[in-house]
Amino acid sequence: MEVTCIVCPRGCTVEIAHSGDGYTVSGNGCKRGRDYAISELSCPMRNFSLTLPITGGDADVIAVRTSSPVKRERIADIAAAARSLALSAPIKAGEIIMAGEDGEGDLIAVATVNSRE
Repeated sequence: MEVTCIVCPRGCTVEIAHSGDGYTVSGNGCKRGRDYAISELSCPMRNFSLTLPITGGDADVIAVRTSSPVKRERIADIAAAARSLALSAPIKAGEIIMAGEDGEGDLIAVATVNSRE
């Protein structure tokens, strides 16, 4: 498998394959690239963000993101659950909008939306 490392601006092209009980990694410019490639092969994680409608606020939408990377396979489920939320102002930046599974990947507000005055 070939991946482009996104850990730093270098963007190394990293080759990774299963090798016995471990992995064979080449092309990485640093240890972080090796770790990233192994993660991409074994359990890819992503940061996720979207905007959601909000009522009664000084904005019509609010940007939200996961508080930590989540398994790539969970993104569609998180998005579907988030779209079913009915949000009302006020919401403060950093406020948890939706709790993640097992305390991981909470959906949090990126910005503050104040009540319409």
